[in-house]
Parts: sequence; structure tokens; C-alpha cells
Amino acid sequence: MYFKPNLRVAFKNNRYLRCVFHSLVVKMSAMEKKFEGGPDRFLAKHKAICNRDLAVVNAMGTHDLWPIVGDLNKNGFIPHEDATMFDATSLGSFLRNGQKVDPGIDWLTGYVNDFAVMVRMN
Repeated sequence: MYFKPNLRVAFKNNRYLRCVFHSLVVKMSAMEKKFEGGPDRFLAKHKAICNRDLAVVNAMGTHDLWPIVGDLNKNGFIPHEDATMFDATSLGSFLRNGQKVDPGIDWLTGYVNDFAVMVRMN
């Protein structure tokens, strides 16, 4: 029997993905076209979760996301067009459960759920 340690769920069949602390949200369509090795490589390298439309990486601080942003820049990603970062904790802490969140990106929408921000493609 083959056993691989450290297995984790990367793909979710949910329309919404959970953002906590500081979040980097990347369009899967951009990843398929631009990221060397495609979504599989990105998900493995950066421990992201994804659905059909988006990939999300959550981190306690933005300093943990800068290497990933650098990797995206190296692959030709355009800020706010292909990917964006935001502070989900600030948004989730000061808004009510169920309240709509506008991260200021036309392709992204979400709502607050238990101090987190649930996001989906617009």
C-alpha cells in the first residue's frame, strides 16, 4: 500500500473560499495561462486551496505572502487583474455575519462568516 504523509485537501467543490488573516487570492484562469507548471505546481509549492475559479493562500502576516507575490510577478501576473491581497481579519472583525464585503476588485465578491471573509468570483 502506498502512503503519502502530509496529505491535505487543495481543491474544494465550494463556490466560496475562506479567507482569514492576510489573504492572497489568485484567478485560476490566470494561473493556467501564466504560472510555470500551472495550477498543480502553484498549489503544491504555496499550499493554496482552490475551487474552479480561485486559489487562496492565507497567512498570519503579509511578510509570509511576499515570496508568493514575487513568484507571481516573475510569472507575469498583473496586480489586481490576476491576483489581489487583502486583510481578511480587519474586514471580518468589523462587519456583521452575512454582511457583504467589497474587496475593491471587480472580479471578487464575498461576505463575512465568523470573522472570516468568504470569497468567490463575481
